[in-house]
Amino acid sequence: MINLENIKHIHFVGIGGVSMSALAKLMSKEGKIISGSDDVIKKSTEKMKKSGFNIKKHSNRSGVINADLVVYTSAIPQNHADIVLAKHLKKPIIERAEFLSMVTKKYKTTVAVSGTHGKTTTTAMLAEVLEKFSPTVHVGGESSFGNLKIGKKEFFITEACEFNKSFLSLKPNVAVILNIEKDHMECYQDFDDLIASFAQFINKTSDFVVINHNFLHFFTPFLTKKKFICFDVDKKSDYWATNLTEINGCFSFDFYADNFHFGNIKLSVFGRHNVYNAVATIATALELGISFQDIKTKIENFKSVKRRFEFLLDQSVKVVHDYAHHPTEIKSAISTAKLANKNGRVICIFQPHTFSRTEKLLEEFLTCFDETTSLVLIPTFKAREEEKDGLTSKQLFEKLEDNLDAVYFDDLAECAKHLLRIKKDDDLFLFLGAGDIDEFAKNFAKILKKQ
Repeated sequence: MINLENIKHIHFVGIGGVSMSALAKLMSKEGKIISGSDDVIKKSTEKMKKSGFNIKKHSNRSGVINADLVVYTSAIPQNHADIVLAKHLKKPIIERAEFLSMVTKKYKTTVAVSGTHGKTTTTAMLAEVLEKFSPTVHVGGESSFGNLKIGKKEFFITEACEFNKSFLSLKPNVAVILNIEKDHMECYQDFDDLIASFAQFINKTSDFVVINHNFLHFFTPFLTKKKFICFDVDKKSDYWATNLTEINGCFSFDFYADNFHFGNIKLSVFGRHNVYNAVATIATALELGISFQDIKTKIENFKSVKRRFEFLLDQSVKVVHDYAHHPTEIKSAISTAKLANKNGRVICIFQPHTFSRTEKLLEEFLTCFDETTSLVLIPTFKAREEEKDGLTSKQLFEKLEDNLDAVYFDDLAECAKHLLRIKKDDDLFLFLGAGDIDEFAKNFAKILKKQ
């Protein structure tokens, strides 16, 4: 049994990941010695190195040798040099999700945000509206406070990801379930297995579950055993939003608890999907004792997180990047782009994320781009996979090109030239994907600024 209090030196394999780097920084603040390794040294990792962290590219032999505990992400193969060495030296080795669970036990109340879409935004929203509690927040993206906010030991707010069933390592006091769709299906036998895992997650929650009312029917056997708080949009629920009004892609709405009208909320973030994220956040905060007026002020000023419909250029030609990589997220991002750019074209540049997702959700990918003016595909961000694990971006293009104005580029420089050739005033270039497409988007925005 590992006692975190007795651990002096922790080595993180895959330290460059957003979640891992946040945990590493949190442990450093608590006085632990931190070392790590990653196959790609990013700007954020370089910043950690400059702050004194012992981080090496690919492997870090000295870090492993001196560590009392080795933590790795599920994307790291077991034949990684640091893990092989740690096993040889008989070092304690645990996966990131198990380590996160150990960390949460240091806090009185853990709020875990789960779901296929919206986890990062909702976690960041909760960080803002629960500010009076000075929560510690662990988020899977870059918000106004980065990926980590260190507070007191009263509240720990974190994302609970279903990839590799990692959220089952947590035992939260409060669970938020935003939505449930087919994703990460390489980790599940079928959709029923995915639902069963969410059911286990509910079972591990001690106090109450805030859940999108549209998905409650999956968990009827639990209704007499757990306290469910339901939220919805345009459908009466425990907490719900109605009278939605859109202005340039942002929405306002009236917020209700059953039949009681709390007031109107005007969001500063783009997209109808963020109404759901906001209602889930407000419901959770009200249940935790925050006044509606305090919530309203915080949530209306919330500015989203990086890579979530983020404007990189807002001139006669616009460049936006969105993390969307699941078909439902892509449809939502395109819909939001059309609202934000009513007078011009929306041109999508998409980098698929993993070969297995492209294959397992192929039917959905074949229709999710229907509302875009034209589509440009670039090579798949393979993450932890190889081509044999599913379908490539080029194969997706070959299935799409008969029904859409679509092109494919292996070479990003040639892709950029194509985009420059076709651009017109009032165009919005929407870069979509959870891989490294954000760097391509930033570089393209820089080229346009110079013209």
